[in-house]
Amino acid sequence: MSSYTHDIEYTKLSPSTGASIASSSFNLINTILGAGILTVPYQLSKTGWVLGLFLHIATALVSKYSFVGLCTGQELAFSFDFQVVIQKVLGRAAGAYSSFSLLVFTSFVMISFCVILKDNLFFVEGWYKVGVMWAVLLFTMFPLSLVKDINGLWITSFLAIICVTYIFLFLVITAILSSAHVIDLGIERPDPIMFPTSIIKFIQALAGFSLCYAGHFNTLNIYSELKDKSLKKMQKISGITSYSVLILNLGIGLGGYFIFTQNVSSDILKNIELISNSTIKFCGNVANISIMIVMVCSFPLLCFCFRTTVNGLVLKNTELKYKHQIFVVVPTVLTCGIIATFVEDIGIVLDIASAIAGIPLVLVFPCFLKRKYLQMLIKIDPEEVGAEERKNARKQLMRMKMDQMFSCAVGISGILIIFVGIAGSVLQIVGY
Repeated sequence: MSSYTHDIEYTKLSPSTGASIASSSFNLINTILGAGILTVPYQLSKTGWVLGLFLHIATALVSKYSFVGLCTGQELAFSFDFQVVIQKVLGRAAGAYSSFSLLVFTSFVMISFCVILKDNLFFVEGWYKVGVMWAVLLFTMFPLSLVKDINGLWITSFLAIICVTYIFLFLVITAILSSAHVIDLGIERPDPIMFPTSIIKFIQALAGFSLCYAGHFNTLNIYSELKDKSLKKMQKISGITSYSVLILNLGIGLGGYFIFTQNVSSDILKNIELISNSTIKFCGNVANISIMIVMVCSFPLLCFCFRTTVNGLVLKNTELKYKHQIFVVVPTVLTCGIIATFVEDIGIVLDIASAIAGIPLVLVFPCFLKRKYLQMLIKIDPEEVGAEERKNARKQLMRMKMDQMFSCAVGISGILIIFVGIAGSVLQIVGY
């Protein structure tokens, strides 16, 4: 009991594809990055930058905890299928809701990727944007979505991280130079706020924080391909992922917010068009291209999760042959493209999807899985372990009980945030 994240052998459950800690971290980071990073400055305009900073740090830490919590389900369910794990450990109703959450969240985020791709095509206008979007969708995103193993996407994930890092540096440097009056952006901006000025706006922003750290839906897929699988390795991967995403979110959020303050839009890159400085505008166009590359590289990861969820629902315990995966991928890609063709803004839809599907995936399911796992370990008789470990048995038992209470508290908080997030979205729809 010296370490309650002990390792077990998984090779019989899921053959390894040789994924390393680095490649797994790249894929998990890229699973999270995407539409959420563009909304971070806008969230800070609702929460205030001080409270928003605190909420990001808190969400990142809880996200790190819940990544591992989700993986502990393997020791209870002996499966790498998200739906199977939830159903076996938390019950049939929770399993059904997990399937709903996976399908809703991944599908709406994929559609948002296509919409963002279309909207940020600054070099074409009108229906030409739709044409370019379809060309990119069919000739890059679709082939990448046919990848057999998720580890095969680590190179595109690494490319996406480089692009997000550029956006991070662009916004941070621009914010510093404009605040120091080294450059003139030619825009009017009100004073930044430190705390929310409206409880309704704060509620509206709350659920969106889950979108900025939501990669849990692909965690088990990534875990299944990890070489020499162990919870200790997943702890490292979750730490690398959570802290990396936190740094990127804070840089993009604070940088973007201090450039435009309360005038920031829900898509930070749309504000770049308002800047009169030609150099900054050019760098902003490069950032636009960068976010389009991120959308292209992130889409296949979402599609991978979506197709595995569909396979699990339709085929149950039967594995779909790889050559037949195209019958799932083609309708998925075409549906996303068709919807994105006619949709201009799905911000409110994403907010609702984050509330009803994102929060359960990030907070509720992982933390209740961790609680069940700790219940199992607490029942272990100290006499069954070695003499050296027995010395620390009482201390470890207390630690596990505290951990169990924390898991339960976070899970219950997640359920409350679901209702708060839905209420905030409804208020936004009716015009508050």
